[in-house]
Amino acid sequence: MSPPRAILALLALLAPVSGCALNPATGERNFTAFMTLEDERRIRDQEHPKILARFGGAYDDPALTAYVAEIGRALAAKSEMPELDFRFTILNTPAVNAFALPGGYIYLSRGLLALADSEAELAGVLAHEIGHVTARHAARRYSRHVLASFGAELLDLVTIGGMAEAARAEADAYIQGYTRDQEFEADSLGLRYLRAAGYDAGAAPRFLNKLAAYRALEAKLRGLTDAGDQAVDALASHPRTTERLREVIAVELAAPGGKPMLGQARYLEHINGLLFSDDPAQGFVRGTSFVHPDLGFRFDVPDGFHLMNGDHRVLARGPEDTLILFDVSKGRFRGPAQKYLVERWAAGMTLIDVETVTVNGMESATGWNRVDTDHGRRDVRMVAIRFDPDTFYRFMFFTTPEATQPMAEALRQITYSFRRLDADERGRFKPLRLRVVSAAMGDTKASLAARMPFETLRAERFAVLNGLAPDAAIGAGDRLKIITE
Repeated sequence: MSPPRAILALLALLAPVSGCALNPATGERNFTAFMTLEDERRIRDQEHPKILARFGGAYDDPALTAYVAEIGRALAAKSEMPELDFRFTILNTPAVNAFALPGGYIYLSRGLLALADSEAELAGVLAHEIGHVTARHAARRYSRHVLASFGAELLDLVTIGGMAEAARAEADAYIQGYTRDQEFEADSLGLRYLRAAGYDAGAAPRFLNKLAAYRALEAKLRGLTDAGDQAVDALASHPRTTERLREVIAVELAAPGGKPMLGQARYLEHINGLLFSDDPAQGFVRGTSFVHPDLGFRFDVPDGFHLMNGDHRVLARGPEDTLILFDVSKGRFRGPAQKYLVERWAAGMTLIDVETVTVNGMESATGWNRVDTDHGRRDVRMVAIRFDPDTFYRFMFFTTPEATQPMAEALRQITYSFRRLDADERGRFKPLRLRVVSAAMGDTKASLAARMPFETLRAERFAVLNGLAPDAAIGAGDRLKIITE
Protein backbone atom coordinates (compact mmCIF):
# COMPACT_ATOMS: atom_id res chain seq x y z
CA MET A 1 0.00 0.00 0.00
CA SER A 2 1.41 3.39 -0.97
CA PRO A 3 2.05 5.88 1.84
CA PRO A 4 -0.39 8.82 2.06
CA ARG A 5 0.57 12.00 0.20
CA ALA A 6 0.77 13.94 3.48
CA ILE A 7 3.43 11.56 4.77
CA LEU A 8 5.39 11.87 1.53
CA ALA A 9 5.21 15.64 1.82
CA LEU A 10 6.56 15.56 5.37
CA LEU A 11 9.31 13.16 4.39
CA ALA A 12 10.27 15.55 1.61
CA LEU A 13 10.58 18.31 4.20
CA LEU A 14 12.73 16.14 6.44
CA ALA A 15 15.07 14.94 3.70
CA PRO A 16 17.21 18.08 3.31
CA VAL A 17 17.77 18.67 7.04
CA SER A 18 20.05 15.73 7.71
CA GLY A 19 23.18 17.85 7.25
CA CYS A 20 24.88 19.44 10.29
CA ALA A 21 26.90 22.64 10.49
CA LEU A 22 30.44 22.73 11.87
CA ASN A 23 30.51 24.74 15.10
CA PRO A 24 33.78 26.71 15.38
CA ALA A 25 33.57 26.81 19.19
CA THR A 26 33.09 23.11 19.83
CA GLY A 27 34.75 21.73 16.69
CA GLU A 28 31.76 19.44 16.24
CA ARG A 29 28.99 19.23 13.68
CA ASN A 30 25.72 20.34 15.26
CA PHE A 31 22.18 20.16 13.95
CA THR A 32 21.00 23.79 13.57
CA ALA A 33 19.08 23.52 10.31
CA PHE A 34 16.02 25.44 11.51
CA MET A 35 17.70 28.49 13.06
CA THR A 36 20.29 30.56 11.26
CA LEU A 37 22.53 33.18 12.84
CA GLU A 38 20.26 35.81 11.34
CA ASP A 39 17.30 34.13 13.04
CA GLU A 40 19.17 34.31 16.34
CA ARG A 41 19.72 38.05 15.91
CA ARG A 42 16.04 38.56 15.13
CA ILE A 43 14.98 36.59 18.20
CA ARG A 44 17.30 38.46 20.56
CA ASP A 45 16.01 41.83 19.27
CA GLN A 46 12.40 40.72 19.75
CA GLU A 47 12.96 39.27 23.23
CA HIS A 48 15.18 42.00 24.67
CA PRO A 49 12.33 44.40 25.58
CA LYS A 50 10.39 41.51 27.14
CA ILE A 51 13.38 40.56 29.30
CA LEU A 52 13.71 44.15 30.52
CA ALA A 53 10.00 44.34 31.32
CA ARG A 54 10.07 41.06 33.24
CA PHE A 55 13.17 41.79 35.33
CA GLY A 56 12.74 45.39 36.42
CA GLY A 57 14.50 47.02 33.48
CA ALA A 58 18.19 47.80 33.13
CA TYR A 59 20.01 48.92 36.28
CA ASP A 60 20.74 52.64 36.02
CA ASP A 61 24.47 52.89 36.70
CA PRO A 62 26.40 53.87 33.56
CA ALA A 63 29.85 53.37 35.11
CA LEU A 64 29.07 49.87 36.40
CA THR A 65 27.35 48.95 33.13
CA ALA A 66 30.42 50.07 31.15
CA TYR A 67 32.68 48.07 33.48
CA VAL A 68 30.69 44.86 33.03
CA ALA A 69 30.58 45.40 29.25
CA GLU A 70 34.35 45.91 29.19
CA ILE A 71 34.92 42.55 30.88
CA GLY A 72 32.36 40.86 28.65
CA ARG A 73 33.87 42.20 25.44
CA ALA A 74 37.35 41.10 26.50
CA LEU A 75 36.05 37.57 27.02
CA ALA A 76 34.02 37.57 23.80
CA ALA A 77 37.13 38.64 21.88
CA LYS A 78 38.76 35.38 22.98
CA SER A 79 35.83 33.31 21.71
CA GLU A 80 35.48 31.69 18.29
CA MET A 81 32.75 34.18 17.31
CA PRO A 82 34.12 37.64 18.20
CA GLU A 83 32.20 39.15 15.28
CA LEU A 84 28.88 38.69 17.08
CA ASP A 85 27.28 41.84 18.44
CA PHE A 86 27.59 40.88 22.11
CA ARG A 87 25.67 43.09 24.53
CA PHE A 88 25.83 42.90 28.33
CA THR A 89 22.94 44.14 30.47
CA ILE A 90 22.64 44.44 34.26
CA LEU A 91 19.05 43.72 35.26
CA ASN A 92 17.51 45.75 38.08
CA THR A 93 16.53 42.77 40.22
CA PRO A 94 17.91 41.41 43.51
CA ALA A 95 17.43 37.82 42.30
CA VAL A 96 20.76 36.07 41.71
CA ASN A 97 20.80 34.95 38.09
CA ALA A 98 22.44 35.17 34.68
CA PHE A 99 21.38 33.96 31.25
CA ALA A 100 21.86 34.59 27.54
CA LEU A 101 19.68 35.06 24.50
CA PRO A 102 20.77 33.58 21.17
CA GLY A 103 22.74 36.05 19.11
CA GLY A 104 24.87 37.42 21.94
CA TYR A 105 22.68 39.32 24.40
CA ILE A 106 23.80 38.41 27.92
CA TYR A 107 22.06 39.39 31.17
CA LEU A 108 23.07 39.28 34.80
CA SER A 109 21.29 40.65 37.85
CA ARG A 110 22.56 43.20 40.32
CA GLY A 111 21.87 40.52 42.93
CA LEU A 112 24.55 38.38 41.30
CA LEU A 113 26.98 41.33 41.26
CA ALA A 114 26.46 41.74 45.01
CA LEU A 115 27.30 38.08 45.63
CA ALA A 116 30.48 38.00 43.54
CA ASP A 117 33.74 39.07 45.21
CA SER A 118 36.13 39.65 42.33
CA GLU A 119 36.38 40.51 38.67
CA ALA A 120 37.43 36.92 37.96
CA GLU A 121 34.23 35.57 39.53
CA LEU A 122 32.11 37.93 37.43
CA ALA A 123 34.15 37.02 34.35
CA GLY A 124 33.51 33.33 35.05
CA VAL A 125 29.74 33.90 34.92
CA LEU A 126 29.94 35.99 31.74
CA ALA A 127 32.27 33.48 30.06
CA HIS A 128 29.85 30.63 30.78
CA GLU A 129 26.99 32.55 29.15
CA ILE A 130 29.20 33.43 26.17
CA GLY A 131 29.83 29.69 25.88
CA HIS A 132 26.10 29.04 25.53
CA VAL A 133 25.99 31.60 22.71
CA THR A 134 29.03 30.41 20.78
CA ALA A 135 27.99 26.75 21.11
CA ARG A 136 24.65 27.84 19.63
CA HIS A 137 22.73 25.86 22.22
CA ALA A 138 19.50 27.77 21.57
CA ALA A 139 19.68 27.03 17.85
CA ARG A 140 20.38 23.34 18.46
CA ARG A 141 17.52 23.10 20.96
CA TYR A 142 15.09 24.84 18.62
CA SER A 143 16.05 22.74 15.61
CA ARG A 144 15.57 19.52 17.56
CA HIS A 145 12.16 20.81 18.66
CA VAL A 146 11.10 21.48 15.05
CA LEU A 147 12.28 18.03 13.98
CA ALA A 148 10.45 16.44 16.92
CA SER A 149 7.31 18.34 15.91
CA PHE A 150 7.59 16.90 12.41
CA GLY A 151 7.86 13.45 13.97
CA ALA A 152 4.73 14.08 16.02
CA GLU A 153 2.85 15.15 12.88
CA LEU A 154 3.86 11.88 11.21
CA LEU A 155 2.57 9.93 14.19
CA ASP A 156 -0.72 11.82 13.97
CA LEU A 157 -1.13 10.43 10.46
CA VAL A 158 -0.10 6.83 10.98
CA THR A 159 -0.89 6.03 14.65
CA ILE A 160 -3.55 6.64 17.25
CA GLY A 161 -3.68 10.07 18.85
CA GLY A 162 -2.32 8.88 22.19
CA MET A 163 1.02 7.95 20.68
CA ALA A 164 1.29 11.32 18.97
CA GLU A 165 0.63 13.12 22.25
CA ALA A 166 3.29 10.99 23.92
CA ALA A 167 5.77 11.93 21.20
CA ARG A 168 5.02 15.62 21.72
CA ALA A 169 5.41 15.29 25.48
CA GLU A 170 8.75 13.52 25.06
CA ALA A 171 9.96 16.18 22.63
CA ASP A 172 8.87 19.01 24.94
CA ALA A 173 10.62 17.39 27.90
CA TYR A 174 13.79 17.03 25.87
CA ILE A 175 14.01 20.72 24.97
CA GLN A 176 13.16 22.18 28.36
CA GLY A 177 16.23 24.18 29.40
CA TYR A 178 19.81 23.25 28.60
CA THR A 179 20.86 19.63 28.80
CA ARG A 180 23.59 18.54 31.20
CA ASP A 181 25.90 18.00 28.23
CA GLN A 182 25.24 21.57 27.05
CA GLU A 183 25.96 22.94 30.52
CA PHE A 184 29.19 20.96 30.59
CA GLU A 185 30.05 22.33 27.15
CA ALA A 186 29.37 25.92 28.29
CA ASP A 187 31.54 25.29 31.36
CA SER A 188 34.40 24.08 29.17
CA LEU A 189 34.13 26.96 26.72
CA GLY A 190 33.72 29.51 29.50
CA LEU A 191 36.86 28.35 31.28
CA ARG A 192 38.72 28.43 27.97
CA TYR A 193 37.74 32.08 27.45
CA LEU A 194 38.44 32.90 31.10
CA ARG A 195 42.00 31.63 30.91
CA ALA A 196 42.60 33.18 27.49
CA ALA A 197 41.63 36.58 28.91
CA GLY A 198 44.10 36.09 31.76
CA TYR A 199 41.68 35.44 34.64
CA ASP A 200 41.98 32.99 37.51
CA ALA A 201 40.01 29.95 36.34
CA GLY A 202 39.59 28.81 39.94
CA ALA A 203 37.17 31.71 40.48
CA ALA A 204 34.43 29.81 38.66
CA PRO A 205 34.03 26.93 41.15
CA ARG A 206 34.54 29.35 44.05
CA PHE A 207 31.58 31.38 42.88
CA LEU A 208 29.45 28.26 42.53
CA ASN A 209 30.21 27.42 46.15
CA LYS A 210 29.03 30.92 47.14
CA LEU A 211 25.93 30.44 45.07
CA ALA A 212 25.18 27.17 46.84
CA ALA A 213 25.60 28.88 50.23
CA TYR A 214 23.31 31.70 49.09
CA ARG A 215 20.56 29.28 48.00
CA ALA A 216 20.83 27.44 51.30
CA LEU A 217 20.49 30.72 53.21
CA GLU A 218 17.46 31.71 51.12
CA ALA A 219 15.83 28.40 51.89
CA LYS A 220 16.56 28.85 55.59
CA LEU A 221 15.06 32.34 55.58
CA ARG A 222 11.89 30.95 54.01
CA GLY A 223 11.67 28.08 56.46
CA LEU A 224 12.24 25.38 53.84
CA THR A 225 13.62 21.96 54.75
CA ASP A 226 16.59 20.20 53.16
CA ALA A 227 17.98 23.61 52.29
CA GLY A 228 21.44 22.35 51.42
CA ASP A 229 20.18 19.79 48.93
CA GLN A 230 17.89 22.33 47.28
CA ALA A 231 20.75 24.78 46.99
CA VAL A 232 23.00 22.38 45.09
CA ASP A 233 20.19 21.26 42.81
CA ALA A 234 19.03 24.79 41.92
CA LEU A 235 22.18 26.80 41.48
CA ALA A 236 20.82 29.00 38.70
CA SER A 237 18.25 29.27 35.97
CA HIS A 238 20.11 26.38 34.33
CA PRO A 239 21.59 24.32 37.20
CA ARG A 240 25.20 23.17 37.27
CA THR A 241 27.04 21.18 39.89
CA THR A 242 30.44 21.87 41.35
CA GLU A 243 31.37 18.23 40.73
CA ARG A 244 31.02 18.63 36.97
CA LEU A 245 32.84 21.92 37.02
CA ARG A 246 35.76 20.35 38.88
CA GLU A 247 36.21 17.91 35.98
CA VAL A 248 36.60 20.82 33.60
CA ILE A 249 38.72 22.95 35.90
CA ALA A 250 41.21 20.12 36.46
CA VAL A 251 42.05 20.15 32.76
CA GLU A 252 42.15 23.92 32.47
CA LEU A 253 44.38 24.42 35.51
CA ALA A 254 46.83 21.89 34.12
CA ALA A 255 47.27 24.00 30.98
CA PRO A 256 50.30 26.35 30.86
CA GLY A 257 49.69 30.02 31.47
CA GLY A 258 50.95 33.14 33.21
CA LYS A 259 49.94 34.47 36.61
CA PRO A 260 46.13 34.63 36.55
CA MET A 261 44.25 37.83 37.41
CA LEU A 262 41.74 38.02 40.27
CA GLY A 263 40.88 41.74 40.21
CA GLN A 264 39.26 41.90 43.64
CA ALA A 265 40.14 45.48 44.59
CA ARG A 266 38.97 46.88 41.25
CA TYR A 267 35.74 44.90 41.43
CA LEU A 268 34.86 46.01 44.96
CA GLU A 269 35.40 49.64 43.97
CA HIS A 270 32.87 49.30 41.17
CA ILE A 271 30.11 47.65 43.22
CA ASN A 272 30.48 49.96 46.25
CA GLY A 273 27.07 51.64 46.65
CA LEU A 274 25.21 49.01 44.61
CA LEU A 275 21.47 48.93 45.26
CA PHE A 276 20.70 45.84 47.33
CA SER A 277 17.40 44.01 47.66
CA ASP A 278 14.27 45.87 46.57
CA ASP A 279 14.20 48.87 44.27
CA PRO A 280 12.60 51.97 45.87
CA ALA A 281 10.02 52.02 43.07
CA GLN A 282 8.82 48.58 44.21
CA GLY A 283 8.73 49.24 47.97
CA PHE A 284 10.82 47.60 50.70
CA VAL A 285 10.59 44.53 52.88
CA ARG A 286 11.87 45.45 56.32
CA GLY A 287 11.68 42.46 58.63
CA THR A 288 7.97 41.81 59.13
CA SER A 289 6.87 45.04 57.41
CA PHE A 290 6.28 45.98 53.80
CA VAL A 291 6.79 49.70 53.27
CA HIS A 292 6.29 51.74 50.09
CA PRO A 293 7.47 55.31 50.71
CA ASP A 294 6.83 56.40 47.11
CA LEU A 295 3.18 55.32 47.21
CA GLY A 296 2.77 56.17 50.88
CA PHE A 297 1.60 53.03 52.68
CA ARG A 298 2.77 50.11 54.81
CA PHE A 299 1.47 46.92 56.38
CA ASP A 300 2.87 44.38 58.82
CA VAL A 301 2.76 40.62 59.25
CA PRO A 302 3.19 38.75 62.56
CA ASP A 303 6.31 36.82 63.51
CA GLY A 304 6.43 33.51 61.71
CA PHE A 305 5.51 35.03 58.32
CA HIS A 306 8.07 35.56 55.57
CA LEU A 307 7.55 38.49 53.17
CA MET A 308 8.76 38.39 49.56
CA ASN A 309 8.51 41.39 47.25
CA GLY A 310 7.93 40.96 43.53
CA ASP A 311 7.56 43.21 40.51
CA HIS A 312 3.76 43.13 40.60
CA ARG A 313 2.76 41.71 43.98
CA VAL A 314 3.93 40.96 47.49
CA LEU A 315 3.75 37.40 48.76
CA ALA A 316 3.89 36.19 52.36
CA ARG A 317 4.02 32.63 53.66
CA GLY A 318 3.06 31.82 57.20
CA PRO A 319 2.26 29.03 59.64
CA GLU A 320 -0.22 26.30 58.80
CA ASP A 321 0.50 26.58 55.06
CA THR A 322 -0.99 30.09 55.00
CA LEU A 323 -0.38 32.16 51.86
CA ILE A 324 -0.98 35.90 51.40
CA LEU A 325 -1.01 37.78 48.08
CA PHE A 326 -1.04 41.58 48.08
CA ASP A 327 -1.37 43.73 44.98
CA VAL A 328 -2.84 46.93 43.57
CA SER A 329 -5.65 47.65 41.13
CA LYS A 330 -5.51 50.98 39.28
CA GLY A 331 -8.34 52.65 37.41
CA ARG A 332 -11.24 54.79 38.56
CA PHE A 333 -14.23 52.78 39.82
CA ARG A 334 -17.48 54.61 40.49
CA GLY A 335 -19.37 52.96 43.28
CA PRO A 336 -18.79 51.60 46.80
CA ALA A 337 -15.95 49.25 47.69
CA GLN A 338 -18.38 46.36 48.15
CA LYS A 339 -19.60 46.77 44.58
CA TYR A 340 -15.99 46.78 43.35
CA LEU A 341 -15.25 43.59 45.30
CA VAL A 342 -18.27 41.65 44.06
CA GLU A 343 -18.67 42.93 40.50
CA ARG A 344 -15.12 43.76 39.45
CA TRP A 345 -12.49 41.86 41.42
CA ALA A 346 -14.44 38.68 42.23
CA ALA A 347 -16.58 38.72 39.09
CA GLY A 348 -17.67 35.18 38.28
CA MET A 349 -17.03 33.98 41.82
CA THR A 350 -19.63 33.76 44.58
CA LEU A 351 -18.45 35.33 47.84
CA ILE A 352 -19.88 34.53 51.26
CA ASP A 353 -20.45 36.98 54.14
CA VAL A 354 -19.67 40.05 52.04
CA GLU A 355 -19.49 43.16 54.20
CA THR A 356 -18.23 46.73 54.19
CA VAL A 357 -15.52 47.58 56.73
CA THR A 358 -13.24 50.53 57.49
CA VAL A 359 -9.48 50.04 57.59
CA ASN A 360 -7.73 52.97 59.25
CA GLY A 361 -10.24 55.43 57.79
CA MET A 362 -10.34 53.83 54.34
CA GLU A 363 -13.53 52.34 52.92
CA SER A 364 -13.02 48.61 52.37
CA ALA A 365 -14.93 45.42 51.63
CA THR A 366 -14.34 41.75 52.32
CA GLY A 367 -15.81 38.33 51.59
CA TRP A 368 -14.69 34.72 51.34
CA ASN A 369 -15.32 31.32 49.79
CA ARG A 370 -13.86 27.81 49.62
CA VAL A 371 -12.06 26.93 46.39
CA ASP A 372 -10.16 24.03 44.84
CA THR A 373 -6.51 24.75 44.04
CA ASP A 374 -3.55 22.75 42.77
CA HIS A 375 -2.62 22.25 46.43
CA GLY A 376 -6.04 21.09 47.60
CA ARG A 377 -9.05 22.86 49.07
CA ARG A 378 -8.42 26.34 50.44
CA ASP A 379 -10.46 29.07 52.05
CA VAL A 380 -9.76 32.37 50.34
CA ARG A 381 -10.64 35.69 51.94
CA MET A 382 -10.50 38.79 49.76
CA VAL A 383 -10.08 42.31 51.15
CA ALA A 384 -10.28 45.40 48.91
CA ILE A 385 -9.12 48.72 50.44
CA ARG A 386 -9.94 51.95 48.61
CA PHE A 387 -6.83 54.11 48.89
CA ASP A 388 -7.99 56.89 46.57
CA PRO A 389 -10.57 57.27 43.75
CA ASP A 390 -8.25 55.47 41.31
CA THR A 391 -6.63 52.84 43.55
CA PHE A 392 -7.62 49.72 45.46
CA TYR A 393 -5.04 47.78 47.47
CA ARG A 394 -5.97 44.11 47.79
CA PHE A 395 -5.24 41.19 50.09
CA MET A 396 -5.98 37.55 49.30
CA PHE A 397 -5.57 35.21 52.27
CA PHE A 398 -5.37 31.46 51.54
CA THR A 399 -5.74 29.00 54.40
CA THR A 400 -6.54 25.32 54.68
CA PRO A 401 -10.10 24.82 56.00
CA GLU A 402 -8.65 23.43 59.22
CA ALA A 403 -6.41 26.48 59.75
CA THR A 404 -8.93 29.20 58.85
CA GLN A 405 -10.22 29.70 62.37
CA PRO A 406 -6.84 29.40 64.18
CA MET A 407 -5.31 31.92 61.73
CA ALA A 408 -8.27 34.32 61.72
CA GLU A 409 -6.89 36.78 64.29
CA ALA A 410 -3.45 36.94 62.61
CA LEU A 411 -5.04 37.69 59.23
CA ARG A 412 -7.27 40.31 60.81
CA GLN A 413 -4.19 42.00 62.32
CA ILE A 414 -2.51 42.07 58.90
CA THR A 415 -5.58 43.65 57.30
CA TYR A 416 -5.88 46.39 59.91
CA SER A 417 -2.14 47.10 59.90
CA PHE A 418 -2.50 48.59 56.41
CA ARG A 419 -2.20 52.37 56.75
CA ARG A 420 -0.97 55.54 55.10
CA LEU A 421 2.50 56.94 55.77
CA ASP A 422 2.93 60.53 56.88
CA ALA A 423 5.64 62.77 55.43
CA ASP A 424 8.17 61.98 58.18
CA GLU A 425 7.75 58.24 57.71
CA ARG A 426 8.16 58.53 53.95
CA GLY A 427 11.53 60.19 54.43
CA ARG A 428 12.67 57.77 57.13
CA PHE A 429 12.92 54.69 54.93
CA LYS A 430 15.91 54.42 52.61
CA PRO A 431 16.85 51.67 50.15
CA LEU A 432 19.47 49.17 51.21
CA ARG A 433 22.88 49.50 49.56
CA LEU A 434 26.05 47.46 49.51
CA ARG A 435 29.03 49.20 51.08
CA VAL A 436 32.66 48.10 51.01
CA VAL A 437 34.43 48.74 54.32
CA SER A 438 37.90 48.13 55.73
CA ALA A 439 37.95 46.03 58.87
CA ALA A 440 39.42 47.84 61.87
CA MET A 441 41.66 46.32 64.53
CA GLY A 442 39.50 44.06 66.68
CA ASP A 443 36.66 43.74 64.17
CA THR A 444 35.07 40.32 63.92
CA LYS A 445 32.47 38.73 61.68
CA ALA A 446 29.93 39.29 64.43
CA SER A 447 30.77 42.98 64.92
CA LEU A 448 30.61 43.72 61.19
CA ALA A 449 27.41 41.71 60.75
CA ALA A 450 25.83 43.70 63.60
CA ARG A 451 26.07 46.84 61.44
CA MET A 452 23.62 45.40 58.91
CA PRO A 453 19.89 46.28 59.21
CA PHE A 454 18.54 42.72 59.31
CA GLU A 455 16.51 41.28 62.15
CA THR A 456 17.49 37.64 61.62
CA LEU A 457 20.54 35.60 60.58
CA ARG A 458 22.88 38.59 60.40
CA ALA A 459 26.03 36.52 60.83
CA GLU A 460 24.95 34.04 58.16
CA ARG A 461 24.04 36.83 55.74
CA PHE A 462 27.41 38.52 56.27
CA ALA A 463 29.31 35.25 55.75
CA VAL A 464 27.45 34.41 52.53
CA LEU A 465 27.79 37.95 51.17
CA ASN A 466 31.56 37.75 51.60
CA GLY A 467 32.06 34.05 50.84
CA LEU A 468 33.51 33.39 54.30
CA ALA A 469 33.99 29.91 55.70
CA PRO A 470 32.76 29.27 59.27
CA ASP A 471 36.34 29.31 60.62
CA ALA A 472 37.49 32.34 58.60
CA ALA A 473 39.19 35.10 60.61
CA ILE A 474 38.91 38.83 59.96
CA GLY A 475 42.15 40.83 59.76
CA ALA A 476 42.66 44.57 60.12
CA GLY A 477 42.46 46.21 56.68
CA ASP A 478 40.47 43.42 55.05
CA ARG A 479 38.01 44.79 52.50
CA LEU A 480 34.54 43.38 53.16
CA LYS A 481 30.96 43.95 52.05
CA ILE A 482 28.16 44.98 54.38
CA ILE A 483 24.61 46.17 53.76
CA THR A 484 23.45 49.55 55.08
CA GLU A 485 20.53 51.96 54.66
